[in-house]
Amino acid sequence: WFVYLYTGNTTFLNFAFHVTVNSLRRAERDVFRDGLFLGCSSFMESNSGYPLKYKNNGMLVGLTKALSTNLLYYNGYKLAVSMAKVLLEEKPSKDPKSLYLTDETIQDLTKRGNDLKQSIRHRFWMEDKGYYGYVLDEYDEFIPQMEGLGLALVLLSDDFEDSNQRARSILNNTYSTNIGIP
Repeated sequence: WFVYLYTGNTTFLNFAFHVTVNSLRRAERDVFRDGLFLGCSSFMESNSGYPLKYKNNGMLVGLTKALSTNLLYYNGYKLAVSMAKVLLEEKPSKDPKSLYLTDETIQDLTKRGNDLKQSIRHRFWMEDKGYYGYVLDEYDEFIPQMEGLGLALVLLSDDFEDSNQRARSILNNTYSTNIGIP
């Protein structure tokens, strides 16, 4: 998306759109359960940020649902919608793949993104802590830790957090040390 914004290259945008949509569809098929995407947090190498029971157990880590990972998928839907809108206007289409660039495609991607947003907001928000939780374990229970990247993605995603009260609560309740967020 940002390459397109800088260059205006719709040929590349068309390629990026199809890769993004196909990646989202594959993830929906392979790692989407109960309204959220499975997978460890997006920034951790293997299981280094998880309790010891996950050590060297990639299969178990793969059954968790992380805030940051789900926000990256959410942003994937949003960017796919932005790409589709531009491509639908441009119609660079002698490419048979662009046949599924329709208003219905945009509506479908928007709905999937909004549904994921609602699942994240409902399942990850911890009212008693005043911020979103880090990760749901293999039983959909919180691992009681905070994830700086996930919280940053919540606040940086333009339209994700629509509650000013929640946004302020995240900022007020995020643990910080003299040298930053651990």
